[in-house]
Amino acid sequence: DFCLSRGLGDVYKRQQQQDKQKTKGLLYWVNRMESRWHYVVLTAIVVISMSAGMIIYGLPALSKYIALALPVSIDQQLSEGTDALLESDLFKTSEIPLKRQQRIAIAFTDIINQLDDEHSFSLVFRRGLGANAFAFPSGVIVVTDGLLNLAESDAEVHAVLLHEMGHVVNRHGLRLLLQGSVATLLLTTITGDFSVSAGFI
Repeated sequence: DFCLSRGLGDVYKRQQQQDKQKTKGLLYWVNRMESRWHYVVLTAIVVISMSAGMIIYGLPALSKYIALALPVSIDQQLSEGTDALLESDLFKTSEIPLKRQQRIAIAFTDIINQLDDEHSFSLVFRRGLGANAFAFPSGVIVVTDGLLNLAESDAEVHAVLLHEMGHVVNRHGLRLLLQGSVATLLLTTITGDFSVSAGFI
């Protein structure tokens, strides 16, 4: 028993010595890298490059994957308050002749019927914000009188509507929201404000 315990003690001591040597070796290299300015500059360049790559390429890819995986009901929640906004002083009742509005709306319905998408699209005509058209994540598409007056044909208006529908189908609004949220989270984490990060999550 004495020999066995002594042998085990020797093995334990050797293991401790090896661990100390490894630790010393690691600390030696860390100290050496910290004391050489070119290693510090190289590390800074690598960190900045990786961060830039993550923001430019990683975040858009990640936000696209997450957005397309989330249910359409999320888009409805993001668009809460749409009706109130459309009835606010920002927009006025359209002055485009009702006949033309109906003609564009019928063509819009024909386009929707060809789509295989879960969004509930609707078209709204309003006066204000110049020549413009934009889509809410829920599928509500607003076309202004300025755009309709500028368009030389209904075909041009249909092209704009298809563009706006593309934003909804590809969930660009949700993707931008996710992208901005993750970027903010990364920034607060990097700067060390974990209380803000926890609350943000």
